[in-house]
Amino acid sequence: SYQPQPLDPAEILKHVEQTRRTAPGGEVLTLARASNLMRQHGPRIRNARAAYVAAQEYADVKTPLPNPSIAIAPTFTDFAELLASEKWGVESALGWTLVLGGKRRLRDDLNAIRAEGAYIHYGAVEREEYLALRREFLGLAAAGRIVSARRDLEASVMSSLAIMKRLVEAAQATALD
Repeated sequence: SYQPQPLDPAEILKHVEQTRRTAPGGEVLTLARASNLMRQHGPRIRNARAAYVAAQEYADVKTPLPNPSIAIAPTFTDFAELLASEKWGVESALGWTLVLGGKRRLRDDLNAIRAEGAYIHYGAVEREEYLALRREFLGLAAAGRIVSARRDLEASVMSSLAIMKRLVEAAQATALD
């Protein structure tokens, strides 16, 4: 059966605020923990890492020798000649490429350079993301200090206001004497 379940906005906001302040396990999220989570799950870092791993895997495979080729074809000048004549044959060829000038070694060197470039890009992306995370953490720390200072100032103002009220009451009491 249907039972209404009213939503309490204050309770929901309190829960959201508490969730933002703590990590999923309930502990306070530190910069080191956030940095580790970012390195494991950050999409830009994961893409850069995958590109580096792929480039390194490609560089680890040495360039093979070219495959030999084989060709087989019938010998005749046109199709009508093939049907009319009993003279036809088969031609065949076997070939392979001679690699000269160290091109295989140069290709291997190029693949290694590409892998090194991907590694440098991976490091740069990771550093950029870490610096952005640290900037956000410093902003949150500064905001927390501002909130704390405002609370201290509010408490000081309320204390001063209470003292001023007592002074006014004392002055009114002496004015009546």
